[in-house]
Amino acid sequence: MELALKRFVSFCRLDQVIPVRWCDLHIFGRHAVVGWESFSGHRIGTSICFEEIILVESSPVCAAGSIIAFGVEVAGPGGDGPNTLDGTLVLDTDFTSWLKRMAQDNWTDYGLFPGALKDVPTARATTLKQHFKRLNPKISWA
Repeated sequence: MELALKRFVSFCRLDQVIPVRWCDLHIFGRHAVVGWESFSGHRIGTSICFEEIILVESSPVCAAGSIIAFGVEVAGPGGDGPNTLDGTLVLDTDFTSWLKRMAQDNWTDYGLFPGALKDVPTARATTLKQHFKRLNPKISWA
């Protein structure tokens, strides 16, 4: 019998939660992007595809306290406003809501894996698509 642990999101241990600015993001940080100069938050996790998951302090596309993901495979653009970027996606409005939603979905964040929504019961998939479209009005997959 093969045991496979599927961890779609890995949370940082408390001693691994670190403050980040735009320049610290492994995918984007080398490139200055107008509007994102004052971005800041705390890295709180990663996905199985190495997307960085950040608790926002300051962002041009979402409110402080939001959860946002950055990565090559992230199906954005995330957030709202003129500074949205591909490779970003707002996952939730706050940490507690994000945890609650992931707990409902067996600790999977379908925002990071929207292709897997086809395997979710229709009512739940519709709810999740509406959730992500509300937070990320410019995405096309919802």
